[in-house]
Amino acid sequence: MAAPTSMTSRDLSGKFILNKELSKRNKDILDEHNVAEHMRNALANYVPHLTIRHRFGAEEIVDISRPGPDGQLINEHRLVDAAAPPLPAVVYGREVMLATRRVVVGDLEFPNLGAAGWLDESFVDGKILYTTAVGTKDGAEWRMAQTWGFENIKGEKRHTRRVHVVTPQGQVIEGRLVYDYEGSLPTFANDKTAIFVGADGTHSRVRPLVSSARAAYIEVIKPDFRSRGRM
Repeated sequence: MAAPTSMTSRDLSGKFILNKELSKRNKDILDEHNVAEHMRNALANYVPHLTIRHRFGAEEIVDISRPGPDGQLINEHRLVDAAAPPLPAVVYGREVMLATRRVVVGDLEFPNLGAAGWLDESFVDGKILYTTAVGTKDGAEWRMAQTWGFENIKGEKRHTRRVHVVTPQGQVIEGRLVYDYEGSLPTFANDKTAIFVGADGTHSRVRPLVSSARAAYIEVIKPDFRSRGRM
């Protein structure tokens, strides 16, 4: 389903599902997360469901929840801050360094991330959301950069994420993740809460947002005994 005409990157709050048919090089992008071997079979049929809570005020904060391919619940908390240094988090069992900020398209390191095609709704004060991740694979470093916004895909407005990956071997993978809009958040969401979605895709009761000076963390909740892993 198309994203609402009124939605902009100032508030990405809502529920989204990855559209594999419309996405480009989705499998290659996921493979470069250095996913543990036991997750590879699960990833073959994995379709990410995102629940996004976006707050834009004195601070810009993006909370994202998604059930992982192994049934674990993954909750991302991102402070959009150009001054914040990259910080560690665990993604699919591997540690990466994350950073999120807004940048002018002309300042992007990789041209494909800012190339023509972004809708006006992708920008706030002329800047687009830009995220970076750095990790290791077989002892060598890989890097991933993304820009988040909206594009016209097959005549419909869609939330998209353009991706630029540099593999440990120096190979460049450029792709695009395209998301279908599934609807707005439950009415119990408010500015002081984060949304958590269960491993079966249903929404749980909200929990207070953990106050943290760190720019990003990813929380993993296992469905069997609710243990929690953080950076």
